[in-house]
Amino acid sequence: SSFPQAYRFCTLLDDMTFDPAGVPVRTGGSGPVERAGRYNWAAVLQRPQNGDRNVSDLTVLVFDGRAAGFTPTNAEIAYPLISGPVGGTTLVIDYTGLTKPLLGKGRWVMLATPGTPTTVSFYRAVSINDETPDRLTVELGAAIKNLHSGTGTQAVVFAGLAEVFERPPLTPQ
Repeated sequence: SSFPQAYRFCTLLDDMTFDPAGVPVRTGGSGPVERAGRYNWAAVLQRPQNGDRNVSDLTVLVFDGRAAGFTPTNAEIAYPLISGPVGGTTLVIDYTGLTKPLLGKGRWVMLATPGTPTTVSFYRAVSINDETPDRLTVELGAAIKNLHSGTGTQAVVFAGLAEVFERPPLTPQ
């Protein structure tokens, strides 16, 4: 599929653009009303058991104010974790030598653990402590899943990630 098709499919186009006087902006001055495209989405499909091709987990990511097809500079940096035990709700992210994560209360952080396949999951930050230089201590709204028991887990913060929806596993039934 082409980018224009993906844009129309993954972007909410019912939001109109208005000028400062409150008049809808028209393409070329007299064409169709411009659509803001403020919200767009992406889907993450993962097989919990790679050998079972009939079961998949679906996570939908909704972005607010992030242009489709554009990744802002420093928007998706993988940060090493100092700690983040499975079953716990606290992460410590080390950003020594990196840009400080764009993470605040209510924002989302993705944990990615390398392997075959790489596994990812998303957690909402409920509080942030940045009192220690080059480190963020993040309290999460849910316990860290068992799929992150491997080594090398990293934290990734996406610019403009407004909401995450997880669906129960997709099965043939």
